[in-house]
Amino acid sequence: MLRFKRNIIIFFYICFINILTCKDEYTMILNHQKELDPVLYDSSGLKIHHFNNWGSNILLSNMHWHERMELILVVSGSLHFRLSNHESILTENQLAIISPKLLHYVITGENGCTCKTVMFDIDAFYNQLSTTERLLKPVLDQTISFLPWTDHPKVISVMKSIVEEPTTKDAFSPLSKMGKIYEMIALLYR
Repeated sequence: MLRFKRNIIIFFYICFINILTCKDEYTMILNHQKELDPVLYDSSGLKIHHFNNWGSNILLSNMHWHERMELILVVSGSLHFRLSNHESILTENQLAIISPKLLHYVITGENGCTCKTVMFDIDAFYNQLSTTERLLKPVLDQTISFLPWTDHPKVISVMKSIVEEPTTKDAFSPLSKMGKIYEMIALLYR
């Protein structure tokens, strides 16, 4: 009983702190839904996940947001995907595009799903060049948004080349993957 009371007090304390530190109810909801799991990136600044043969109607992630960019390629099956107020069902060779700080969740389709995910922090690719200032800063600041998904053959091809290139191929493989991220962002702008 004492543990229960302690947990209730902690819960209300956290709620009280959230109310004091948030400007409005929407911000409090967003703070609550922020994904806090740390991501360990490889030497190219990417985190690549391979989700193979997930069953039907499996919630892969609750509604959440994070400060990194996330790209999800459906290899087979389908994926129900919600991004802020947009919902789609993606199938083979379609790519979900999740910009930083956008609420989203994903659920496998009725026949399951195999997908590949690439995550990266935009600011890791942001440097002092005027091109990155002009094109990457708006992504960070959320002053531009990409389409929520694409099936453009060139975009799919670049995504496949990112997820299929082994990190340990040679000493230059991480640099190659970094270059492909810049190419991917340029294609998403087009």
